[in-house]
Amino acid sequence: MRTAKVTRATAETDISVELTLDGSGAYDNKTGVGFFDHMLDQLARHSLIDITTRAKGDYHIDDHHTVEDTGIALGQALAQALGNKKGIRRYGECHLPMDDAQVRCALDLSARPFLVWNVDLPTPKIGTFDTELVREFFTALATHGGITLHVDQIHGFNSHHIAEATFKAVARALRMAVEVDPLTAIIDYESGNLHSAEKAFQRMAREGGAGTVVVTSDPDVVAKADRLVLPGDGAFPACWKALFDHRGIFEAVEDSVTRKGRPFMGICVGMQMLASVSREYEDTKGFDWIKGEVVRITPSDPALKVPHMGWNDLVLDTPHPVLEGIGMGDHAYFVHSYHFRVATPAHRLAHCDYAGDITAIVGRDNIIGMQFHPEKSQAAGLRMISNFLFPAQNFLENSCYLTRVQFCDAQIRPPATQPFIFSRSPDSTSLPV
Repeated sequence: MRTAKVTRATAETDISVELTLDGSGAYDNKTGVGFFDHMLDQLARHSLIDITTRAKGDYHIDDHHTVEDTGIALGQALAQALGNKKGIRRYGECHLPMDDAQVRCALDLSARPFLVWNVDLPTPKIGTFDTELVREFFTALATHGGITLHVDQIHGFNSHHIAEATFKAVARALRMAVEVDPLTAIIDYESGNLHSAEKAFQRMAREGGAGTVVVTSDPDVVAKADRLVLPGDGAFPACWKALFDHRGIFEAVEDSVTRKGRPFMGICVGMQMLASVSREYEDTKGFDWIKGEVVRITPSDPALKVPHMGWNDLVLDTPHPVLEGIGMGDHAYFVHSYHFRVATPAHRLAHCDYAGDITAIVGRDNIIGMQFHPEKSQAAGLRMISNFLFPAQNFLENSCYLTRVQFCDAQIRPPATQPFIFSRSPDSTSLPV
């Protein structure tokens, strides 16, 4: 967990701050300055950063030292919780309206502190709170948090609304910046349709508002990736040989998927390699991650040709987060002569009819495979790619969460240290959960 606790004691103040970056927006702020507590509550709530503050200050003079020193301690705690900042989005922005007020914030967790402040609070006080302290707080936060912080007031005449819009805009920009930027690796072993897969995954990552997609044959990059995609075109034995000719790739994939529980998608032959064995040309062992065998398609209608090539309707068999929003009859694009005959019916998520059932999608735990090409399957395929990148449901806990920045009002997110598990199946104990 990315957490921090900072205490600061001076001749004027005694401050303690605790925060959790991967929180739910919980807050408990008691600084002795009522309006400031209200603003800190909004900062926590809209950033989804849990914040607890306690402060004692020289209130008999004014609130300046209390507000400024709280900003210093909060900035230090933020920097401490971020650590080396590895894998975070780093940049954040928000354009936020509140009644008459409209405030824009852009920030960079760069370790290069700088404040650009174009905010005009028209009254000297909000209740008993000195409005000039809003700037003092953000100056301290940016300086000690290592933040390049730009805040611009677009509209507004009510000081309360302007101040609150400012705290909320900064909070939402912070939320974006501190999030871990997920890396999806499309594995290049010279046997997959990489270009179209890369374009489709990058498009959906971009539309989802987060995530980096790379094509790689580097085992180190594969090991660091949060999600893995294994395409595959051609014959099973040739793909299998090509994969293992690239030293270290399979070992990195196996470790990520079976030990770390990271989501994996196999496409076409990449899906078939999940099986125990393939019967194509010769018996070739598979990963054995989903029990079953890859066998030749044998349509009962001799007029139907093999390979099975073209569009076919999907028949859904087993619910799955990647199938969210996919309906009976949605179609996908197939090009194959062999298909996956699963040993456990629950592992067949969807099939199609080609004068007999053909397995279209398999899945268990954090693993899913598609016989068709989702990157070529228009709206349905892109939806499944998006669901894989941004899953909306954790079957293991039978609970839902939203991971896209756009859906931040849910104020729910999975713990950063918890591996994502797609679904529990009857024999899921062979994989860590």
